[in-house]
Order: sequence, then C-alpha cells, then structure tokens
Amino acid sequence: MIHAIKNPCLLDANFSLMEKIKDFLDRIRFFKGFSEDEKSRLSEIENIYLKFLPGEPVISEGEVEQALYIILKGNVVVNKKGLEGLIISCLGPGSVFGEISLIQEQPRSTNVIAEGPVVVMKMEKQTIETLGPELQKKFNEQLIRVLVERLEEMNQKYINAMFFNL
Repeated sequence: MIHAIKNPCLLDANFSLMEKIKDFLDRIRFFKGFSEDEKSRLSEIENIYLKFLPGEPVISEGEVEQALYIILKGNVVVNKKGLEGLIISCLGPGSVFGEISLIQEQPRSTNVIAEGPVVVMKMEKQTIETLGPELQKKFNEQLIRVLVERLEEMNQKYINAMFFNL
C-alpha cells in the first residue's frame, strides 16, 4: 500500500514536513545544482512524496508509467520476476531509478522493493512539465548525468567480465 505524504502536516512539534523534505533534498546529489528557492518549490508539491513499508513494491515489473523515483530515505532492492531471490542492485538515499520509463513509455523491466521504511520522491513526466523551463532544464541535466554514470558503470562491468572474469 502506497502512503502519500501530505503537505504541510507536521511530523513532530518542531519540524514541518516541508522543512524535513527540503533537508532531504539538500543532502541528495541530484539536487546539488538547484537553488534554495527551487528546492523549496519542490518540497511544496503535494502527492509526490511517498512512503513505503518494508517489503512493499515501489515499482513492479510490467507496470507502465512515465515517472522516475529518487530515494530520500531508506533502502530498496531491485530484482526481476522469477528471480526474486537474486538481487540485481541495492539502492539507498540519493539513488535515482525508473528513468527509462520516464523517457520512453515502456513497461518497467524490474521490481523495486522497500527493504525497510522508504521515502521517495516520485516525479511523473506531467509534473516535471509543470515546473517551468529552468527547473525542467535542471531535471534534464541531472537525468543525463545519471544516465551517463549508468552507461559508464555498465561499460566497466562489461570490461571486467570480458577481460578479467570479475
């Protein structure tokens, strides 16, 4: 069950949810090039911050949606149908996933499961399109950076597998 986090309710007596989300955004590499005002604007968008309990799927293989996720808190594991015992990857705070489905409308290729309590920012394509040109540009730049890093990582894994049997 997905638990949308509503703004601006209080998590505790001293720290509003918006302040807590902005604090998360300040610590995430994806948002380093964003201004304080831009991070504040992002922290005010309702229904993009979701909480998952341990064992809950964040995304399921085969789903079709145009959205990417950024982990703000907690850890997830990535696996495939039929190979649930095989962990493809473990992701933690700051990790971005789901970017391929944001760019291309195609079914999800993996499952992403919450390992413990997880808070994510879910950015749907239509939400990004409402942010204005400057914020859209920053999202696109960071998305390109993430994709380039993934390509470099895959190239290194391929080289290691082909030439060093690692």
